[in-house]
Amino acid sequence: IYIFSSAFSYILSLALTPADKKRASDDDRKGSMFMDNDPDKLPKALTDLMRGNGVSDWDIQNVVAAKGYYPSATPIERYDEGFIQGVLIGAWPKVYEMIRMMREKQEIPFI
Repeated sequence: IYIFSSAFSYILSLALTPADKKRASDDDRKGSMFMDNDPDKLPKALTDLMRGNGVSDWDIQNVVAAKGYYPSATPIERYDEGFIQGVLIGAWPKVYEMIRMMREKQEIPFI
């Protein structure tokens, strides 16, 4: 498996442009929990809560969409600042509980 993984990584590295490699290293620096959003454009209080609780931007976007506030494809950085401060940060325990519930419902057990 290790040989396959190393070979795959090598082949992939040949296909990446310098811009792709820079983006990948930037993503590693920022953490994999930010797929659609630039953490530098989000309030530090929110990114601290996300990192501290292992919450990705995908988790937040889907809970927000399920509640009908924004479509799931809307990046968090485009949310109204008042919504971010008042709901996502201000009511974090409730937001996090909704995320936990969503995750539990989406788990697929392997039998």
